Amino acid sequence: MNILLFSLSEVISSSDGISKAFSTLANDLSTHGYNVTAIFTDKNTSPFFPYDKQIHLCNLGLRYKWDILTKAKALFSFSLTEKHKIKYYGYGQKLAPKIARIIKKQRPDIIICFQIRAALIIKNILKCDIPTILSCHRPPIEIIEDNKGLNVLENCEAIHALSPCQASAISKEIQCQYIFPIGNIVPQYDNSDFPNYTSKKIINVAKFSTDKNQLLLIEAFNQLAKENPEWTMDIWGSSTVQPVYYKKCLKLIKKYDLTNRIFFCGTTNHILPRLKSASIFAFPSISEALPIALLEAMSIGLPSIGLKDCVGVNELLQNDINGYLCDNTVKSFANQLSILMQNQNLREKLGMNAKKYVRQYSHEKIWQEWDSVLKQLMQRRTHE
Repeated sequence: MNILLFSLSEVISSSDGISKAFSTLANDLSTHGYNVTAIFTDKNTSPFFPYDKQIHLCNLGLRYKWDILTKAKALFSFSLTEKHKIKYYGYGQKLAPKIARIIKKQRPDIIICFQIRAALIIKNILKCDIPTILSCHRPPIEIIEDNKGLNVLENCEAIHALSPCQASAISKEIQCQYIFPIGNIVPQYDNSDFPNYTSKKIINVAKFSTDKNQLLLIEAFNQLAKENPEWTMDIWGSSTVQPVYYKKCLKLIKKYDLTNRIFFCGTTNHILPRLKSASIFAFPSISEALPIALLEAMSIGLPSIGLKDCVGVNELLQNDINGYLCDNTVKSFANQLSILMQNQNLREKLGMNAKKYVRQYSHEKIWQEWDSVLKQLMQRRTHE
């Protein structure tokens, strides 16, 4: 079976969760005998995450920019919904000829799109009749809002959500033939792979951005720093996505004189030893679908703290069972951090429960679900 993965983002050079999910799915498909073509738009060609040699990588290398006339029309001549449409259609029209040529050459049986604007090219512009799955890696409310005035979701043969709860939320708003929940694949570590629960280190893994909310984390750590002089914090993530936000974070740790306590470590594709060196995973993200960084921390056995109003986080963390959920305030986050910092036995208990919880996202289980879905779609196409 020929599978085409299509993402209109920098999934090759990026270190974020969507890029990891894209590469993991591509590799699994290839390993299990599927012929895989991966289309993406990236300024770089060197992969951050590894790709199987059998995968055909197609870098479109295009970054769409509005011309002055298009901007003027969008700003002064259209409603909010139509502004949204003209932006996506403008991008799509520019890329569509290249996509059409790749489809003609590779002849995919199924196409999996990672954004609405990617599916828009396939279903709305090219009018492609190949079964298409839209894989949703953003919160349902954002996906539904993005779809307004476009009806891309309704045109896809299937929608992939990252959890049953998110699938239900989408199905209430969108009429689609087939909406299915499959989580992200999470590495399962054996009993020799545990964090150092005696460690006095907190870790956060996320690109520096307003959504990831590191400013709150720094403020919370600062409230506890004087009473806990042995504790430090490592933040792993890209500083280039929102450089202005990164500079604000840097300025804040200098303001509080925490440059020898909070460390900005950059990016890595070998996160396991970094997670094992810590004893608490702090994740104050505001908006998530099903965060891979949090899942990997739980899989190694780290107790985690997240925000109770963040959909992708509150589906994973069970308060006082495998982690803590708190309000999006410095005081609330600092309180939960303090509880874990003062109690090694509690860190170990919650961490062990977290490790058990993520077994449902094992490679074998998630792959079986994907394989079943792909075969069902092919059977439906055959019977039509």
